[in-house]
Amino acid sequence: MRAFLTTLLQCSLSMTLVTLAYAAVLPLLSKRYAAKWRYLIWLVIAVGWVIPFRPQFDLFPVQETPIPVNPGLPAPRSGGSPPPAVTAAGEAVNALTAVPFWWAPAAIWAAGAAGILLYHTLRHIRFMSMVRRWSEPVTDLESLRILDGLKSELKIQVPIKLSVCQSITSPVLVGLFRPAILLPPIRIPKEKLSLILKHELVHFKRHDLWYKTLVLAASILHWFNPVIYLMARSTAAQCEISCDALVLDGADSQQRRQYGEMILDVVRNNAKLTTAFSTGFYGGKQSMKNRISAIMDSKKKKAGLMVLCVVLVAVITAGAALAANQKPSDSSASESDKQEVVSLVEGFGGALKMVSLTAPTEIAAKSIEEQYAQYVTPELLAAWKADPQSAPGRRVSSPWPDRIEITEITPSGKGEYTVSGKIVEVINTGVFAKYPVTLQVTKQDNRWLISGVTVQEESTTESTVSE
Repeated sequence: MRAFLTTLLQCSLSMTLVTLAYAAVLPLLSKRYAAKWRYLIWLVIAVGWVIPFRPQFDLFPVQETPIPVNPGLPAPRSGGSPPPAVTAAGEAVNALTAVPFWWAPAAIWAAGAAGILLYHTLRHIRFMSMVRRWSEPVTDLESLRILDGLKSELKIQVPIKLSVCQSITSPVLVGLFRPAILLPPIRIPKEKLSLILKHELVHFKRHDLWYKTLVLAASILHWFNPVIYLMARSTAAQCEISCDALVLDGADSQQRRQYGEMILDVVRNNAKLTTAFSTGFYGGKQSMKNRISAIMDSKKKKAGLMVLCVVLVAVITAGAALAANQKPSDSSASESDKQEVVSLVEGFGGALKMVSLTAPTEIAAKSIEEQYAQYVTPELLAAWKADPQSAPGRRVSSPWPDRIEITEITPSGKGEYTVSGKIVEVINTGVFAKYPVTLQVTKQDNRWLISGVTVQEESTTESTVSE
């Protein structure tokens, strides 16, 4: 959940920039580019809001290489446990990271998203209940003939019901799966009825109800971001303007004037959208002003394919810069993990001398439990207790394993490291031998633990004594 919220916030911030940039240049684009392309660009942006996950581009790639560890560093303390400072720090980190600080914002986001979803769902259910109660099928043959003629013109084969609904004041298209056009209970002249029906049929043919659902999903995901509502309003406005443009394709100035008058007559009662899953003629006074202006604009506009491509690239790569800015923190986290792994392996190396493998099996198994439990995974600990001779430890009274000198730490996967080094055996007079060792370290339950140990039987150094 924490990763999802982080990604969602990154998406919200990056898409805010894209949305505001497009909204700023939209008045200029409206003078040059066709309405359907402006609408399509808004839909691409809406998809960017809905899909929070982006391809992550490493703008400054750095190849991860094994980290050499200076063998000349001071050896760890002898004994079966790591230094007190390391232990205290580790416990503090584990305690800190174990507390789910993210649960509060996660709960707030989930509550907000669920609340908005519930609101729109209940509103739609209530609206459709009213429609079923107060609607009557249109039986006028002339109206049905006009509908069938327009469906043939637009090459629509899907059955679409035509009804009069007493509870609405402007025409709407409803039904994602069972489409229906609802008319208000007012007398509509046949010439205006034809324009109204064509308008709603164009909405249906373009799948605008599904696109409205897409925008609603974006609003639910990013309900906390005020820019999402700007995107939703602008998308709805461009949806109606582009629909008008298709209805008026090839129309002269007189026909455009009649169409504008028809829209003004239909929305005279300031009818508002009654459900998010429907179309509507009215979108506010400013929206209506822009819409009427677009209706009367008969100038030919260019396709906005180039602008669409630019916006598409911006949407896809919007999170790349933010991801690049996160690299330092990721690197810091990686270094912190490696330091914890070093402390773990060194503590384990200091415990080796405390486990005598020459003792009876039960005693050796108990010693393994006491000395190694804090360093290794439960699975590895169980295997060593069942067969103590398979575990590293003290096999003779002298020489004995004193520590592990780490030479290399290599990431081997997410939450996994391979540690290479040498087990240093000593006698009372100094270093006796060094045996190569490879340890697999993994993260379990927010703790770094050793999951595998491989020790070579032959030493790589000559036996030495201190002067």
